[in-house]
Amino acid sequence: MSEIIKTTGDVGQPLELEKIMVDLASGMPPGNFYCQLIVRALLRLDKWPEELQMEKSVLSILTNYEFSARSKIEIILRVNKLGVDRRNAILLSLVNNSVSERNSDVCRKLAFICLLKTISIDFKTSNDEIYQLLGVENFDFDYALDFLRTLGQNLYDQSKVFQLFQSVYANEYVKEMGEHVHKLKAKDTTGRWAYYFVLVEPEMENEYLRACARDGTLDLEDYGKVVASCYGEVPSTEVKTYLKERYDFDV
Repeated sequence: MSEIIKTTGDVGQPLELEKIMVDLASGMPPGNFYCQLIVRALLRLDKWPEELQMEKSVLSILTNYEFSARSKIEIILRVNKLGVDRRNAILLSLVNNSVSERNSDVCRKLAFICLLKTISIDFKTSNDEIYQLLGVENFDFDYALDFLRTLGQNLYDQSKVFQLFQSVYANEYVKEMGEHVHKLKAKDTTGRWAYYFVLVEPEMENEYLRACARDGTLDLEDYGKVVASCYGEVPSTEVKTYLKERYDFDV
């Protein structure tokens, strides 16, 4: 441990957490998983050390299957708070899909919405003009712009960025995380059999499965989001139809 955690000044005086993380990450390539974990931790501290290749590391995280969609969304929202040059370079790379074809479609849409607040536009500005102002090459965001106009909001209203994302793309987030939707048959607090479909984030899945294996009550909201439910020991026709129409799930 003494070879990793160094000290400066008086013996026993520890370096700041940021300095320790930078020292650890500086010897790793941007695509290294442990480097990516450190970069994510630095972003959560609102730190952007110049000595690290932060742009490359952030983009490598956003194209890494080992990070959940939720983690990537958090990173995009934190990047959105950076200075204009840094923020726009990363967001535009995502929107134009120039980094990797593995980019999450949900992440691309959120990045586009974040970019909207960087330009001065009004309701008379056409979609094509907006794409040109942003430098967007893939013209497949018309529905987001049309939805904004329907809401009667200024397209660059900063307070609406994440609210819009939740309104338009919540369903798509569930679709993308379909492999993490768990089916559960259990009795509710009234003693009636019920059937649940629960979206559990990857980092919570082991804990969720252990909790399901134990006897006693279980609050599903502690582990994820209930996307559909019904009374009975099998999914009802209504729930099957709902899941198919809303999330394209076949039950």
